[in-house]
Amino acid sequence: DGSQLPRFLLVGCALLLLCGVVLGIAFEGWAFLKEHYWAPLLWAGLAVLVYRFSFRQRPFFQVAPDGLTFCLDAHRAERRIAWSDLERIDLTPDLGAALILHHATSGPVYLHFSSLPEERVQALRSALADAARVHDVPMT
Repeated sequence: DGSQLPRFLLVGCALLLLCGVVLGIAFEGWAFLKEHYWAPLLWAGLAVLVYRFSFRQRPFFQVAPDGLTFCLDAHRAERRIAWSDLERIDLTPDLGAALILHHATSGPVYLHFSSLPEERVQALRSALADAARVHDVPMT
C-alpha cells in the first residue's frame, strides 16, 4: 500500500503522452494528430491499466490484539482503531453498511464491503465478533 511505483508509472505515462502530443504538434502541426491518433489512445489505455491494477485495491480489514486496522479503498489512508476506543459494534446494521464501528471520540464509522464475496463478509463478521467478545466490546 505504501509503494509509490504505481503512482509514478501513472504520472510518467501522462507526462510522456503530453510531451509526445506537444512535440508532435510543434514539429508537424495539427496533422500530427490525424496521422498518429492511435498514440494518445495507447498511452491513455496504458494509464487506465496501471490505475486498474494498482489503485483499485480491495478493501482490507485486520483484526489484531491491539485493535482494528482497515482501509476501504486505495484513495483513503489506512485507519486504526484501538479496542479501548470502541463503544460498540453493529454487525447487522439497518443502513446498508456491512458493519458500523461506534468510535468513542470520532463517532460511527460505516464500513461497506460491496466488492467482497458474501462468505468473506461472514468470516469477517465472525472474526470480529470473537475478538469483540475477548476485548469486552458490546455488539448489536
